[in-house]
Amino acid sequence: MASDCEHAQQLLNLFAPDQIAAVVHVMEVMLDPLARKLANAPPPELPSGRNTTSPFRTKRSSPGSASP
Repeated sequence: MASDCEHAQQLLNLFAPDQIAAVVHVMEVMLDPLARKLANAPPPELPSGRNTTSPFRTKRSSPGSASP
């Protein structure tokens, strides 16, 4: 792990000051507990679009039957 930290430090030394600020922001977001929970949360269940209990469901006529 020490070698990874040293390598990260060497890479950080190559950045311009504004790039350092961006990298620091990314690291802060990565370490934020709420951001971690949101990133690891399962996707929300969305309605499928086919609501079989809808009161607005229309009755389909079978082929050959007369429609009103």
